[in-house]
Amino acid sequence: MSDTYFFVSDLHGNALRYEKLLLQIEKMQPRAVFFGGDILPAGLKYREHSRAKAVDFVTGFLAPSFRGLQKKWE
Repeated sequence: MSDTYFFVSDLHGNALRYEKLLLQIEKMQPRAVFFGGDILPAGLKYREHSRAKAVDFVTGFLAPSFRGLQKKWE
């Protein structure tokens, strides 16, 4: 683990932005990631340009993505 810290904001529930963030987290292994706000899509649903529609963003994408990253570090 490095002495690097990440601060992110304004992801607006964009799956592509989160995928890029997850790749950087995996690569850089920061000590912590701080979320500054505007991290969820409006209405807690995927936007039209996202890969999956009408799926709850937190339980359908965000939580599984971070759990998968966590399992790689165990």
